[in-house]
Amino acid sequence: MTLTTGPDAGCTPRAPAELSGAWSRLAERRTPASIFLTPEWIAVAREHDRAEPVTLAVGDPPVGIAALARDADGTLRFAGGEFTDEQDVVAPAGEERSVATAVARWIASEAPPRVRLEFVPEDAPTLEVMASVLGARGYRAVRSRLIASPRLGLPGDFDTFVQRLGKKERHELRRKIRRLENATEATFRWAAGSASGSGVLFAFAYRGTLALYNAAYDPALASLSIGIVSHAWAIREAIAEGFDTYDLLRGDEPYKYDLGGKDRWLGRLEATLP
Repeated sequence: MTLTTGPDAGCTPRAPAELSGAWSRLAERRTPASIFLTPEWIAVAREHDRAEPVTLAVGDPPVGIAALARDADGTLRFAGGEFTDEQDVVAPAGEERSVATAVARWIASEAPPRVRLEFVPEDAPTLEVMASVLGARGYRAVRSRLIASPRLGLPGDFDTFVQRLGKKERHELRRKIRRLENATEATFRWAAGSASGSGVLFAFAYRGTLALYNAAYDPALASLSIGIVSHAWAIREAIAEGFDTYDLLRGDEPYKYDLGGKDRWLGRLEATLP
């Protein structure tokens, strides 16, 4: 049986292994693409999540995927928890609303006492759709803004990136780069797997986006601003490699805006039965 896309497409619980190929293809067609919604990432995150995994396929063959988790108290949420910077249904561009509608209807049919969806991009229709569907089914649904997740679009060359910064930020970045380069034989290189050295950025490269996940550095070199310079060099190399987005992920730390980051907001939906 083939279910067409649209608000009447049905949801079916499926084993993740049965969906891995279709899931990967759908994740690649999402706009913007996010490594945190791939089957590989969700599989790792679920290893650290004690909740019951629930994986839904929308349509047959799948036109959308939803990786959910059911807590011991019956709460339904997206899978991934704190390990996942962005959570959402997985749908190709243009199909986000219909997939979210199908998933919301499935959730409503399960009648969980609570639905908690967090870290969902506000520029996606998911929270709006979920709130509407669940509200019509008797839930008290409350949406709220959760946290900023800055990112920046990358131009064709590093000089253009620097010129786009504000006057103060541009001056400070150039000064810090010169200071580090004059103080030590500092270099920047990509490293797969383990890496040694004083400045380290951990990032994921996926579908044109370099997403910063974590960073570490030697505190003894703090006076050399090695953190911000490492970001600048990573951006320079990302541009050279043809990436179009540098995603600083969730959190509103000042350095993200010094680098020209623009807010992309993540939201929350809390829906409860009376």
